[in-house]
Amino acid sequence: MKFLVNIIMSTSHVRIIGARSADYLASDINRVATAKLDKIDLSSSKFANGEIKISISDNIRGKDIYVISTGISNDWSINDYLVELLQILDACKRSEVNKITLIIPHFPYLRQDKRMCREPISASLFCGILEPYVNRVITLDGHFAQFPGLFRRTYVVNCYCINLMCSYIEKQMDLDPDKYLLISPDTGGSKRIESYANRLKMDYAVMTKKRDYTARNVVTNTTLHYEGDITDKTAIFVDDMIDTGGTIISAVNTLMSKGVKNAFLIATHGLLSGPAIERFKACDGIIKIFVTDSVPQEYNKQQLGDKLEVIPINKYLRDLIYVIESRGSVTEFLNRQTYEYF
Repeated sequence: MKFLVNIIMSTSHVRIIGARSADYLASDINRVATAKLDKIDLSSSKFANGEIKISISDNIRGKDIYVISTGISNDWSINDYLVELLQILDACKRSEVNKITLIIPHFPYLRQDKRMCREPISASLFCGILEPYVNRVITLDGHFAQFPGLFRRTYVVNCYCINLMCSYIEKQMDLDPDKYLLISPDTGGSKRIESYANRLKMDYAVMTKKRDYTARNVVTNTTLHYEGDITDKTAIFVDDMIDTGGTIISAVNTLMSKGVKNAFLIATHGLLSGPAIERFKACDGIIKIFVTDSVPQEYNKQQLGDKLEVIPINKYLRDLIYVIESRGSVTEFLNRQTYEYF
């Protein structure tokens, strides 16, 4: 009780603002709050020429503001949401708030982290644009581990969701290591799959893929690198995000041709862009897709039904806010092996 009282005292100055793409998440955090986390209403609209206009309803002067944005939804483009986010941050700055924390579970443009000939490093570009406005950035499973270094002065909390995801999966499935095999669909996820294998005490394999660069989002074939017998096993694919689903579908088909019975997919960010939903509907080998609601999943859930399982992150983010505001250890919170949310 004493700890709860201290939290209530320490969060009375906290306000949450949900951008258009993440109003659902801000509302969910506010709904499950056990201590004061007031949500501020935001008006967000477009002029006839496409310009975006935002307005914050209440007084926020001197408050600690948590701005929540996902960058993905079904009505505006990802770039519209970035402009809206910048306007929200600018409005907060001009309102003389105390601190601004940006919670951006899925961080757009982080896949563009390398420079080819005459190309920008878009990940660095957008981190640089955001930095003057924010004191802290919180994201989930940023696409590459080094991205916090793109912020020179801003504190970045890159939450690796392995323990949160495993806590949920372990409650849903009987993970017999003799029946399951963890799979990374490409070499970029080799360290991630090693971490999952260590956490779940299971064997794992890594696949490589070959793309058709004459067409968009087409994987021509995948190769399994594993010496053991996979006959009648169930594959559990682990990735940070599922976008169009081309890599996963190709990998599932390859494994099923080698005797794998069926497959589960685990990913923090279920973007499910373009042809993804139709691809997953047509793939009978995929039993279940586990994703968080780091981006809105209502439409995807309507389309895929029971094949899509959505892991809520509202209580996880709520508790992270509490830890920060009560000056607790963020590292200890992130390293917890189990989360009793489900």
